[in-house]
Amino acid sequence: MTAKKSILFITVTFPPRLSVASLRLYNYAKLFSDHGWNVHILTCAQKGEKISDEFDLNGLNICHVDWKDPFDFTFKIKNLFLRKLFTKGLSFFIPYLASWWPDLRFRNWRKNTITHANELIKKEQITHVYSSFSPPSPHMVAHELKKKNKHIVWIAEFRDLMSFSHANTSMKKLFAKLHFRYETRLLESASDILCVSKGHAEFLQEKLGRKVNVLLNGCDFSQYENIEPEPSSEFTITYTGNIYLKRNDIQLFLKAIQVLVYAQNKKIKLKFVGTPKSTYLLSSIQKNKLQDHVIFLPKMSHNEVKKIQKSAHLLLHFCWSNKLQEGNLTGKIFEYISARVPILSVGEQNELKSILNETKSGKICSTLDDIIDFIDSIYCDQPKLIKMSNETCYYSKLNQFKNLENRII
Repeated sequence: MTAKKSILFITVTFPPRLSVASLRLYNYAKLFSDHGWNVHILTCAQKGEKISDEFDLNGLNICHVDWKDPFDFTFKIKNLFLRKLFTKGLSFFIPYLASWWPDLRFRNWRKNTITHANELIKKEQITHVYSSFSPPSPHMVAHELKKKNKHIVWIAEFRDLMSFSHANTSMKKLFAKLHFRYETRLLESASDILCVSKGHAEFLQEKLGRKVNVLLNGCDFSQYENIEPEPSSEFTITYTGNIYLKRNDIQLFLKAIQVLVYAQNKKIKLKFVGTPKSTYLLSSIQKNKLQDHVIFLPKMSHNEVKKIQKSAHLLLHFCWSNKLQEGNLTGKIFEYISARVPILSVGEQNELKSILNETKSGKICSTLDDIIDFIDSIYCDQPKLIKMSNETCYYSKLNQFKNLENRII
């Protein structure tokens, strides 16, 4: 009788916690489970985290490893201003979510997780370990597990680059090459290294001098199949998530909307879902006289977000302006593609351009005239995109998983 395939996920974030990182790992853990794997997850609970009951956790053996979080005391501070002040002060010495070694916040969690994982590997006959960065701690745990358990296949995932992350401070960027020596030693025993895009994989592959593979966040068309769009009398453009002011050209987009609304008399409503009302964003909206054309909706469950995405006439995306971060393909763009609603991506990014073209999902625009012309074409024609399926689309999570599974077995 053949032993059941078994895999252990090591991550600091996993459902029921509601976060982008949780969604990626949840979806792939479920695919492992659905395809006959015995799936275990070692993670942690963090005070103040947002949780959701929308996740189907059946078939997943989840353990929240006990640990002493240095930030726990801040949640006892009732005054929100003082809590924020203490959290920010502590973050100067102990990063809340590190992209850098030694990752002091999760030191206690690492120690407890290594002990728990070694027991689990022996008891459950674990054959594969899947660790996810950021922060570095999951890779640090997996590195120690691999040293003691030579038989395991270790898959090291990078949702973002580590030593060369866009999130690193200017000081860290100065020492990136030196820090990369630690990262290289950390990954020496990894069986498979994953990045979320071809751009990131090629960058890291050149640095490491070894093969780095791609596991895209991927589409799931089945999640949108039974959602009926809600009718709207106004042409709705929807954006979900944060806007990064230094990396997204929001000004160019808002200028295009101003022209369409006031020069071409188009009835357009901009809908921002879960987007912080930053001073810069609000002043940009006011500068372009679009206050009456903008709606801000709070953060909500992922299921509710899908309904809003499906009901939009156009979904808005921003490429990152930093050309050194060519590979930033977030989970959001694959959600957009799955919804089969036209997509406008503002900026330039060759990898994303190819994906949008191959899936016939939308267009990347980098000039004012291109943005205006594209929105106008969707406004006038309101095209329906061709249906796609998880089985036939290369960019689906299902096919991304199958490629990974074939490689690691």
